[in-house]
Amino acid sequence: MAGGRFKVSTIFRAIDKMSGPVAKMSGRVKKFGLSMGQNFNRVQKKVKKLGTALLGVGAAFTGFALIAGRAAMHVLKAGAEFEQAITDVGAVGLKSRSEIADLEKQALELGRTTKFTATESARAMEILAKAGFKNQEILAATPAVLAAAAAAGVEMATVADVVASSLKGFGLEAQHAGDIADMLALASSRTNSTIVTLGESLRNVSATAKQLNVPIADAITGVALLQDVGLDASVAGSSLNTMMTKLGTITPTVEKKLKKLGISIKDDAGNMRALPDVLGQFAEGAKDTEGNLERIGLFAEMVGLRGAKAALVLKDMAESGRFKELNDEIAKARGSAEAMAAIRMDTLTGDMTKLGSAIEGLKIDVFKNANGELRQIVQNMTNWIAANRVLIVAMASDPFGWLREAQNLIENALFSFGRLADKINNFFGSFSGSNFVPKKTVLSQEEIDAQRATQGARGLGFGTGAPGLGGLQPEVQSPVERAAKGDGAVDELLIKGAPSGSEVKSKRKRPGSPRIRLPASGGEFMFSGGG
Repeated sequence: MAGGRFKVSTIFRAIDKMSGPVAKMSGRVKKFGLSMGQNFNRVQKKVKKLGTALLGVGAAFTGFALIAGRAAMHVLKAGAEFEQAITDVGAVGLKSRSEIADLEKQALELGRTTKFTATESARAMEILAKAGFKNQEILAATPAVLAAAAAAGVEMATVADVVASSLKGFGLEAQHAGDIADMLALASSRTNSTIVTLGESLRNVSATAKQLNVPIADAITGVALLQDVGLDASVAGSSLNTMMTKLGTITPTVEKKLKKLGISIKDDAGNMRALPDVLGQFAEGAKDTEGNLERIGLFAEMVGLRGAKAALVLKDMAESGRFKELNDEIAKARGSAEAMAAIRMDTLTGDMTKLGSAIEGLKIDVFKNANGELRQIVQNMTNWIAANRVLIVAMASDPFGWLREAQNLIENALFSFGRLADKINNFFGSFSGSNFVPKKTVLSQEEIDAQRATQGARGLGFGTGAPGLGGLQPEVQSPVERAAKGDGAVDELLIKGAPSGSEVKSKRKRPGSPRIRLPASGGEFMFSGGG
């Protein structure tokens, strides 16, 4: 053809010389991928089985760890609480642990054999110690207090407080603690009262009763019967106290009236007669009064309005014999608390309670063996905090500083991972780009421009520098420029809608570079070879 010019059809064909080798390479890669996939699946199944087995083992170890951890915490709590409680007993009397070793031994024994724990026993001992009890007195009183608490179903420390205050209020020695505990337990079981409410009443009456030499058994009987008829614990105690106080301040006019009724409050020595005797005289003398109004007026004039509440009720109890009956029982109450406690605890619930106390004692024994090491750990931690105050304060002032550092590390790691993933993707993408040879690609100029704008130099998905394109690196990877190279990987390429007279120059650096001109009709390519 003259001038080296020739005319070709709009559709041209180019054979990719590298398609065969690349296809073989791609097949090998696929086989390698399939083999790796199968191997990975087999490994994954084995790992899954191993993971399931490890999960089972892990669950077992986790369960064991949780149980062991909880048990250790229970031991630590029980031991630390007892240690503090028994130490408090010694602190009251400025005594060391060695000086109260006998009390500690008894507390542990009571914790193992009764419904109350060793810690509860130690707290009861502390209350007795605050009341001025010596070691031997505490040893004698604690079992009785424990029995009374078990019999009445109340806390041991509460009973210890009532017993201690009653002993002090009536001026009794600590050796009577057991007797008082028995009296309180019996009275609470025979009347509408409790050890706690009886203790509250006795606090109001004890000082006066002590001065009038009223036995504690008589006072307990009186306040218990007053509560039994519905008087509040505080009212019962204060009214009985008022009654006894007023008996010592009777005016001559009232004394004359009482003598007329046969009532004698004082004995020959000028002391108040025994309370049961006085109440009995009230009952007999009241029979000779002219009607209930005169009777109420007489008692109000004798012991005052508040004292009359107690005098009238107890007069009726004396008249019915109820006062004497209960008073005799209380006077003989020794051993009642222990017997009542045994009956109350003779149940499955009682057995479970005793079991819990025994387990508590076992925890304390275990704690004592490890107490030295535990205290050393805690002391070391305290010393470390004291030595690193500046560091701790600095960290506290910027608590999220470490989080920001961690964020930077994570971002750097993700960035590096992204670059690695991009390289791997490009590596395998070169194979897939070479192997992918579309038989026919139809693109409009608008599509070319749009994809060129979005993808830039990376091209339209045909790959960059693929062997099938002759290893050329075009500036813009458009189909027109690929066709201009002369040996692209496209079998058939149809360019539609190209501007009239468009011309694309080849980037091939060799003589005779062809030119492609798009005629106005847009139907044919015009190649001009370098002749």
